[in-house]
Amino acid sequence: MMRAWAVLVLAAAAVRAFDTCTCPDSCSVKEELGRGTWLLLHQIAENTEPTPANEEVFRTFIRSLSQLYPCDVCREHFQRNLVDFDIQLDPMNMCQFHNLVNEQLDNPLHPCDVVV
Repeated sequence: MMRAWAVLVLAAAAVRAFDTCTCPDSCSVKEELGRGTWLLLHQIAENTEPTPANEEVFRTFIRSLSQLYPCDVCREHFQRNLVDFDIQLDPMNMCQFHNLVNEQLDNPLHPCDVVV
C-alpha cells in the first residue's frame, strides 16, 4: 500500500508542476505532459501487482488524475474515455486504452500483442 501511495504523491507533484495547461494542440508542454503521463501509466500497469487492493488504489488514482489533469481539453477527453473504457491495472489493458486515445488523435497505434 505504501508503494501505491508514493506513486500518487509523485503523480500529484508532476501534475502540480504544470499547474494549468490550456495550450493549443501544437504546444510542446502539452505533448511533454502526455508523454510523461503515458510513461507513468504504462510503468504502473507493468510493475504493480494486480491485487484487489492495488486495483482499487489504481482506479482511485485514475479517477483523480482525470479530474486534475492540467490540460483542459485532454481532461475532458480523459473523463469521457473513462465512461466507456474499463481501465484496469494490466499492461494489455493499458495498451488498449492508449490506442483508444491514439485513434482519437490520429496517432499511430501500438502493437498490443507484443505487450508482456
